[in-house]
Amino acid sequence: MSSPYTNRGLLGLGWAELETEDDDGSRLQRVSSAWQPLFTRDPMDPAVQEALIVLPYAAEKSGQFDVALHLYQEAVNTFTRTQKQLRQRSPSLRSGRLRDAILDEDSAALLHTRAMAELYASHSFQAHIQNYRDLKRLQLALAQRDGSTQLQAQLGQLADQEIEIIENQLAQMAQDQLARLTQYIIDARLGLLRNYKRAQNSPLLRANPEAAPQ
Repeated sequence: MSSPYTNRGLLGLGWAELETEDDDGSRLQRVSSAWQPLFTRDPMDPAVQEALIVLPYAAEKSGQFDVALHLYQEAVNTFTRTQKQLRQRSPSLRSGRLRDAILDEDSAALLHTRAMAELYASHSFQAHIQNYRDLKRLQLALAQRDGSTQLQAQLGQLADQEIEIIENQLAQMAQDQLARLTQYIIDARLGLLRNYKRAQNSPLLRANPEAAPQ
């Protein structure tokens, strides 16, 4: 089962293991075991992203520089791919498609990330969505009955205000996620540089030259 709550739980479990004593040298293995399920889940989930950037750091602190090098490169690849996907999908947040999806109650047409799912479920966000739907339907009903054009225009303006709030909230969240991914990419690349020289003589790097920083 995958949800924002189970993912956070696994992230917290890994952090708890990371903060324990490492008398027998098994701490990294315990952290890896706790976080392993996260690495197969949606990389747009903040908990997944945090695990991806912290695990190689844990390997680095444990002196396993070849492992850290490999994990940092995996993190760069995942973050770069996720960032590209988010950038491709973000324009739909300010389009007629978004408005149609809200009116038609077509949740599949909305941009989905774990963080956005929480926003969609929030009371204030749902209130703006319902206000927009109600205003647009009132506007349409009035037009079908040849009602006041002035009132129709007023209803349309109020609906536009509601959808602009929705669009701004979604766009800000997408922007925040892109900024976080950019920082994680920077952190991972710095990790690659730190560990490359340390790992040059390791068996892993000799056997896998492609593990060098990209």
